[in-house]
Amino acid sequence: RNGYSDGPLFKATDHTARFSWLPTGVSQEFGYRPMADSEIYLPDLERLIDDVNYGSIRDINVDMFLSYYAVVLGITDNDGGSMNFYLYRDAEGIWCIFPWDRDSSFGSQWGGVYDPGLIECTSMFHLQQTSLFCRLLLDPACNLQFQTQLEEISLLMSGELLATVDSIYAAIKTDVYRDTMKQGSNEDFDQAYQELRTYLLGRSVFLNSIPGIYHPAPVCSLLIEPVHFQPQDDSIRVTIWTEWQVQSCNPFYTWDRGETMELIMQEETGSGGTIWHGAISIEDDCYSIMIAPRTRSFEAEEFHVYFSFFPYYGYMIYHHDYWLSAHPSAVEISGEFAPEDLSVGNVQHYGPDFWMLPLVNSGQKLLDMSLCVIEAGEPISRVFIGENTVLESGDTLFLTNSVRSAGIQFPGREFVGDCASLEIAGTLLFVLDPSWRFAWESPVPVSVDSFAFDHKQLVISEINHSGAGSSRSGDWIEVFNSSSEVVDLGGYLISDSDGNISMIPWDASIVEPDGFIVLCRDIDRFRIINPEVENVVEALGFGLSNYRETVTIKDRGGNTILSFYYNTEKPWPDSDNRILSLLSPWLPSESAESWAAVSKPGTPGRPNPGWYSYGNWLSVQQITPNPSSSEIHYSVNVQNLPVYATVYDLAGRIVDDIGFLEAGVATHTWSPREPVSTGVYFLVIRSAGRTATEKFTHINQFD
Repeated sequence: RNGYSDGPLFKATDHTARFSWLPTGVSQEFGYRPMADSEIYLPDLERLIDDVNYGSIRDINVDMFLSYYAVVLGITDNDGGSMNFYLYRDAEGIWCIFPWDRDSSFGSQWGGVYDPGLIECTSMFHLQQTSLFCRLLLDPACNLQFQTQLEEISLLMSGELLATVDSIYAAIKTDVYRDTMKQGSNEDFDQAYQELRTYLLGRSVFLNSIPGIYHPAPVCSLLIEPVHFQPQDDSIRVTIWTEWQVQSCNPFYTWDRGETMELIMQEETGSGGTIWHGAISIEDDCYSIMIAPRTRSFEAEEFHVYFSFFPYYGYMIYHHDYWLSAHPSAVEISGEFAPEDLSVGNVQHYGPDFWMLPLVNSGQKLLDMSLCVIEAGEPISRVFIGENTVLESGDTLFLTNSVRSAGIQFPGREFVGDCASLEIAGTLLFVLDPSWRFAWESPVPVSVDSFAFDHKQLVISEINHSGAGSSRSGDWIEVFNSSSEVVDLGGYLISDSDGNISMIPWDASIVEPDGFIVLCRDIDRFRIINPEVENVVEALGFGLSNYRETVTIKDRGGNTILSFYYNTEKPWPDSDNRILSLLSPWLPSESAESWAAVSKPGTPGRPNPGWYSYGNWLSVQQITPNPSSSEIHYSVNVQNLPVYATVYDLAGRIVDDIGFLEAGVATHTWSPREPVSTGVYFLVIRSAGRTATEKFTHINQFD
């Protein structure tokens, strides 16, 4: 609807979407929800965040972002600065921004209560802690454009917007008054109208009275002493240098991500407002103290307009997880901080999309790397080591571009990431201490070790490529694990002939040995038609062709493990409006002769018809007693498959939907849940497209 073509799209769902760096193990999905199959572009979003925090704004639509932020501030949108927007990258590789959900604006608090104090609101923490907003305002031309846009917004509020509100009120007033089903009274309606007019007029005047107050004053250096403290230490000292004179510098700090306090800093005499000192007491049993520097420029002398950053933006320390970000810190030492003992190995590649870099403690003592920073790669990327990261002699810490993939592929190892660099071999690796001061550097060897994943025996076993229509299940693909080991498909990619790519969800994508998983396009529609199928995930972001298609599945390293072609013309079976069903898991799936077209709904999540064609593997034994006046007993023989039982009358109507039975050889009992008339009935057993039937007579003793 915005006139753009397909491209990566992310929805900013909470206040973590501030273009801020996050601790290792916290995916950017924490603040940005990938939309329209954009999971595969998360590394591109991470590279954008790296660029913004390193000072680059070259790949964004500057005019669009400045306009967006000016409107957020102008209408005091309490949610819009760090959430409630879409990020989109266009065909030229430029990131754009689109708003959504503007309910907390124009003087309204979140929840709908009007707050007249918002007319003179200047300090919008969620906006001033947004990295990109701060970077833009540091550019003199952008800052001037932003101020000009605020002036335009002021004129709109007192002119066009006010006239629009008046005209709408006049047009709907009579109908609203007559509406007996409206929420609130006529007086509430009139009051809302008057409050909106009051806000527009008052905000218009106020915006004209605050020119130039949004002027970030960067912190250029920060010193924490000691950065590694001992149990006997009772305080740490903080020194902050600013690039130019500031009115005040009062950081936030927190103990162990708990209580948040404000540190009142003192200006160093004779520094001209560029050097500030403060001290923080260390509480008992404190492990870490995290700091978020804040400065207030002289342009904002009469207002509480702070910007929080060093050497990047996006800080905030609140009790809510959605304010999560990495911070310069002091930490209690548990060993020695000797990064020069790290031995940097060769990059280990497992395909084009996944790599790991081993960092080995080659020293003889415990090496404490807790809350340190690693910078590496081209373009350079920054990652943050977690708390309590202590390496014994010979231990290995792996830097990787995907902590999630690494954890699944190599459980038990220790990883740090996600590093968004495209290339790591042959670059320099830098280690920064917990306060983000340079500590050590080392070249990353040019040599690269290439490995292959041990792929399990996966088979595409069933395809529904004509699942359209309101009463149908939607397109889906069934995958069979013919190996004797569990397979986790989370993070695998699935694509079609047109270049559409979807990522199989990280969660709930495990396939047991000799088990199945169904990859569907619309899980709600699928479950309506196939409510009994349990292992199903919404993994298809595209529709399958009704005529011919190539379906490809790649592992987390980007290696192709399955590539399957189907057709609806001879020699392929005519599967138009039917299901393509593999005749046996051991037949070559690339051969048309290995497939049959079966009626819908098929057998998703269980073996296909004919998979167990040998022997009498499905049967129901003689029913006893027969005739019966109460309950009956019957035995079922089925080989490790879901089996479903139903009782029908002579007219084919369902008398009792018994449901799923235990697989194997077992004896079951059926007692009518409701009174059943005297007559002949059929017990029908179904499994994997086969049916076994046994007839019996029921005599109702009251007939």
